[in-house]
Amino acid sequence: MKPTGYWYECAIKVFIQNDMQFKSTGCLTVSATQAANVRLLFDSMRQVCYWSSMAIPAKKRALIHSGTLNPHPEHVRSDLFKIDFFDPCDRAQVKYEMLRAHSLDGDPVAEVCRQFGFSRESFYQIQQAFAQVGFASFLPGKRGRKGPVKLKGELLAFALEKKQENPDMDPAQLAALIQQRYDIEIHRTTVMRAMKKKRRATAEEPARGVLRER
Repeated sequence: MKPTGYWYECAIKVFIQNDMQFKSTGCLTVSATQAANVRLLFDSMRQVCYWSSMAIPAKKRALIHSGTLNPHPEHVRSDLFKIDFFDPCDRAQVKYEMLRAHSLDGDPVAEVCRQFGFSRESFYQIQQAFAQVGFASFLPGKRGRKGPVKLKGELLAFALEKKQENPDMDPAQLAALIQQRYDIEIHRTTVMRAMKKKRRATAEEPARGVLRER
């Protein structure tokens, strides 16, 4: 919502454009009648804004308020969401149905991602969060650090440990585990590069030791 002063300024500009008799002596001077007309116009504009917001369906307003409005409902292709009960604008419902389609119906990850409009990385993050805290994971949490995060120190050690426990775990799954453990979002590409760099450094250690002995 724009501040009150903004709308008054817009109203004054409208009156100027309509050739109202404003006097100017280096600054804008407005008569009492003209000021009343400006206030009347502003009140009308405020009413328009109010009723425009009320035209939004109640459920959509609730989704906006809770932070669960799906910004891209058009990406949801599942036939389920052609039924009135299912709402592609409800991001929490879309997430749940995506997990159900994979876990119960046995649909492959790539297919459910295509059907419900999420990336593979997002799928694994959603899956891990649901396994840990259930339905509460579908609600937006506290915003974490913004910008790219490097995988090093404790984060790298944690990723290496999980990779050693399960060698088949891919970077997207490791990124999801890191987010669940440390509440830090990190891209799967960052995980993949850090793991490769660590393996390369580990492989070079014996050669360095030989050189130092010489």
